[in-house]
Amino acid sequence: MKLRASSAIIVAMMIAAGPAFAAAATTAPAATAPATAMTSKAKPVAKTHYYVSQDASTKACSVVTKKPDGKTASMVGKYWYSSKAKATAAMKKAAACKGA
Repeated sequence: MKLRASSAIIVAMMIAAGPAFAAAATTAPAATAPATAMTSKAKPVAKTHYYVSQDASTKACSVVTKKPDGKTASMVGKYWYSSKAKATAAMKKAAACKGA
């Protein structure tokens, strides 16, 4: 197999640079490790959501932390609340909960 002069030079350069490429390949994961470590600390904390729930049989309203399933209890309103106080205030204002 005959190589042209330019091909021979390219092959020689690749062989000579081989250890440099190998070193770069082994150091690349270490360079991304700090970014990975930083993103692992930035995980969001699970927040508690509060819902206004109305029991299907008794029609009584209450504030719960689990979203009502729609069968045994239904959700009053469309939204969840970030605190129990906000959910309680919404329950007191809700028309569906005033008669119960």
